[in-house]
Amino acid sequence: MLETRNEGLESLLVNGIAIHPTDPDVIYAATYGGVYVSRNGGRQWEPADEGLQGATVAYDVAIDPNEPHNIYVATPLGIFRLETP
Repeated sequence: MLETRNEGLESLLVNGIAIHPTDPDVIYAATYGGVYVSRNGGRQWEPADEGLQGATVAYDVAIDPNEPHNIYVATPLGIFRLETP
């Protein structure tokens, strides 16, 4: 049986997903409600779109494989780089 895990996602319309290259429990989702991050393999999600300068839609998300603290997000306002700890 397929289990749906979306606790905390504001939008179920997911445009893109990126999995951290060294920590598979960290997942980013680009949605029509912004960018969300899960730090527990997708069980719970929280907003991670601070720094998108008002963009509320995220078309895609990518993690820099050489510097995984850099997250790139494509939005209607352009491409933004978010830095994570």
